Amino acid sequence: MAFLMLLSTNFSFAKQPFANFIDIGVSTFPSYTRIMLESKNSLQHHISTLKNPDRLLITAYNIDFTEEQKDFSKKISSNDPFVKSMNIWQLKPGITQLELVLNPQTKFKIFQEKPADNHQHLLIVDLYSLAPPKLSESTKNTPDPASTSNKPSNPPSQVATPSTATPALPPSPPPPPPIAVPSIPPDQISRDKKLAFQAEADRDYVQSFALWKKLSDTGDGQASNRLAFHYLNGWNVPIDINQAAIWFEKAIKQNYIVAKYSYGRVLMSGFKGTPVNAALGKQLIRESIISKDPGVIELLESNLLSAQPKPPLYLREITRDLYNEGLWVPSTTVILNIIGLPT
Repeated sequence: MAFLMLLSTNFSFAKQPFANFIDIGVSTFPSYTRIMLESKNSLQHHISTLKNPDRLLITAYNIDFTEEQKDFSKKISSNDPFVKSMNIWQLKPGITQLELVLNPQTKFKIFQEKPADNHQHLLIVDLYSLAPPKLSESTKNTPDPASTSNKPSNPPSQVATPSTATPALPPSPPPPPPIAVPSIPPDQISRDKKLAFQAEADRDYVQSFALWKKLSDTGDGQASNRLAFHYLNGWNVPIDINQAAIWFEKAIKQNYIVAKYSYGRVLMSGFKGTPVNAALGKQLIRESIISKDPGVIELLESNLLSAQPKPPLYLREITRDLYNEGLWVPSTTVILNIIGLPT
């Protein structure tokens, strides 16, 4: 239970009746675009990002999705300075995914609001850029709520308004400036990684931990991922699944896609006593494979080929589903046999 509490709202699940979306509202301002998902119950969700193109995925749990709500995807204006498009679909009963295809240099922050007089539970996504966005003529004259008083306002929207008016909220504070991280020359990073891996091979975990920690502090996701395994395996530190979760999450936020695959497998298998979270584990593994990250694909196929006598059932089922959906193609016909498909 302590492990699940640690994972924060994004990684928590509760058994409750599926709740329906009430509405999705979109408002575009010169400095940011705000998307508000309103629901009867608080939306439990998981956030992930993908590259090429840049995408923000919000997977919401314990909700239903209706065919009529597909029109929500049309609420993004074609000239929005931060979002190219929005797609929404139901992955399975009770699990719905919102995909935002972002313009270059777009950043995001996500927070929730409890019910008030004029709205139910809200999951709010603010999209903005550290650099001034290039605004179209239709948005130049739109008042920016960040420059007005703290009183709630009803700014004009660039998009079709929902049948029930989207509640206006006070503007959120501007995003904090990026935190400066230590700078290490690329050649030094490469040398430190080789030394860290060699230290692990030599079981010099004091040295490997110190090297990975230094690299992680520079924003290196691979280093954060390795620190998670130090805590999972007790390599010169006490086994601590809570700390492992923290480092896996940090690696994912640092866009190290392999960490999604690794963390997903840990959650599916209950490795070293980690509480099994099959829904989240499967989602992370799927997202990592769909991204076609070379490191993920290499690790996946190695796991499929080297497991004796067979890979875990969950891994065979996930990869079989992805193959049938056309989202992953194995490099050899041997793998098709391993996951139970005819060649």
